[in-house]
Amino acid sequence: MGADPMEKFMRELYSDLEMVYVGHLCLSWEFLHWEYEKALKIWESDQYGLRRFNEVAGEFQQFQVLLQRFIENEPFQGPRVENYARNRCAMRNLLQVPVIKGVHQYSSA
Repeated sequence: MGADPMEKFMRELYSDLEMVYVGHLCLSWEFLHWEYEKALKIWESDQYGLRRFNEVAGEFQQFQVLLQRFIENEPFQGPRVENYARNRCAMRNLLQVPVIKGVHQYSSA
C-alpha cells in the first residue's frame, strides 16, 4: 500500500516550514552582519561624534530581547520549526533585523 496522502502532505509541509525557518535565519544573520558593517563605517566616518543612534539602538535592543526570549523558551516549546511558526505569527518582528536609516546623510561626499 502507498503512504497516506495526508501524512505525505504533512511531511512535505514540515519540510517546507523547516526550509523557511533556516532561510530566514540565514538571511537575518547576513542582514545583521551587513547592518553591523554599515554602522561601523558610519561611526568611523563621524570624526566629531555628531551622529546619534538612540532610535535604532532601541530597535536593536528589542530585536535582541525577542531573539533571546525565543532561544531561551525553545527547549520548552516543542519542535523547533513548529515553535518558529507559532512565534513568527505571535511576534511579527521575530528575526526582523532593524534598519539603520539615513545612511546617505552620513556618507562622505
